[in-house]
Amino acid sequence: VEYFLDRQKLSVDTNKMYLINNRYLIHEMLQLHYSDIGSKCSDYELAQYVLFYMQSGVMYQDENKILDELKNFKRQHFNAFSHELHQAINLSIAFLDASSNLQCTNDIVYITDDSFRSYFSVCKNMLSEIKSDDSGTFDEWAKLILAENLAYISFLYASNPKISDNLRQQLLQKVIEYAQKGIEYINILERVAPCVENNDNVGLISLFKAYLCRHLFNAYKFSDTTETEKWLSLSLKER
Repeated sequence: VEYFLDRQKLSVDTNKMYLINNRYLIHEMLQLHYSDIGSKCSDYELAQYVLFYMQSGVMYQDENKILDELKNFKRQHFNAFSHELHQAINLSIAFLDASSNLQCTNDIVYITDDSFRSYFSVCKNMLSEIKSDDSGTFDEWAKLILAENLAYISFLYASNPKISDNLRQQLLQKVIEYAQKGIEYINILERVAPCVENNDNVGLISLFKAYLCRHLFNAYKFSDTTETEKWLSLSLKER
């Protein structure tokens, strides 16, 4: 029994960009997970797949489609979720919901007060709620993805032309805080064996590093010109 339980906590042993490029594979895993046919992975592994599915939705602009699918999955099976799957589903739904409600005025892209508050009501304390786990890589991926999402959503709200300058500066400091945390999580994730073996350091990890450097560039652009060029150069290098 102990051996079986240990085997339920596995790292996803596929290059993450391959999964994102073939996101139908994750769609099938969701469809089968609680079906009579039987699941293809454990709840712990599915939690990781959900995070990559969310990212594929953003990259392919399928936010609304994947958002509806995850909401239906949660509505049907919420009572059976593990702690990790519960977190993955909630943070994915919150992010896709916010990113699918972007506003644009005079070429400035931002989110509204309602979208920001709705997102943060779910995610603001979640970084501290993710359990460290030596058996798999859910916690490392979840912390990285959540930190990047928090930085991005904070910047989108900071770009809202209707908020005060004081609130904007507070939000930009949050962008810097979460982006720096994300880079710390990347430094940990890059050393984890499954990520090294699957070349994730030149795949999804590198992409997230580019995102985080971009957030820092955008935040410092408003306040500190000495840091601006550094983060722009690093973002372009990762891309």
